[in-house]
Amino acid sequence: MLRLVVTEPGVRVSTAARSLCLAADSASTLVNHLAAEGLLQREKDPGDGHVALLYPTSAGVEKPHERHARRAALFRRHLAGLDADDRAAPAAALLAPHRLAASVREGDETA
Repeated sequence: MLRLVVTEPGVRVSTAARSLCLAADSASTLVNHLAAEGLLQREKDPGDGHVALLYPTSAGVEKPHERHARRAALFRRHLAGLDADDRAAPAAALLAPHRLAASVREGDETA
C-alpha cells in the first residue's frame, strides 16, 4: 500500500484496494495503520468529501527506500558467503529471460 501511495500520490482508498486486490475493510485497516505510523495521510477529495485521497508523508517516502537498502545489504552479505559458482548462478538465471525475450523479438514471425 505504501509503495503504491508513494508512486501514485492522491490515489483513492478504493482504487488502492482494487490495485492491491484487497477487500475494502482490509485496505481501510492498512491505511489506518500506516497513518498511525506517520507514513501516510488522508485528505478529503475536494470534489467529493466522502472520498479519501492518500498521500505519503516524508517518512512514508523514505520507508520503502530504507527497506530496499536493508534487503539489498542482506542479499549482498549472503551472496558474498557463497562460492564463485553459486554466486554466478543467480546472475545467469536473471539474464536468461532477457536473452529469451531478445531471441523472440529478433525471430519474430507474424502469422
